[in-house]
Amino acid sequence: MAEAPVKKADETGDRDERGRFVKGRKSQPGPGRPPSEFSITELLRAEIQARPKLVKRWADLMESEDENVALRAITSAANRIDGMPKQSAEVEHKGSLNVGLVWHDGEEA
Repeated sequence: MAEAPVKKADETGDRDERGRFVKGRKSQPGPGRPPSEFSITELLRAEIQARPKLVKRWADLMESEDENVALRAITSAANRIDGMPKQSAEVEHKGSLNVGLVWHDGEEA
């Protein structure tokens, strides 16, 4: 039985001998997405609190005589209450896929 290959720490010093990131690594990614100057959600919340007639108008649009207007108002309300519906896609694959692992020393897994 062949011995399992020993993984080496990478040359950048970002990973330990087991391949895990080390604390304080050199190529540390940034702190993430910077906070924006304003939030549309917060602005809308403030407007609705200052002008509750906006919600009444929205409800009135749901009862519009124009079916397209009513449908859009109802859909937008439902999406905000329950969230957007999940979308799915079907994929059909005809053929085969062979996957093999090869270590750095050329030995197959």
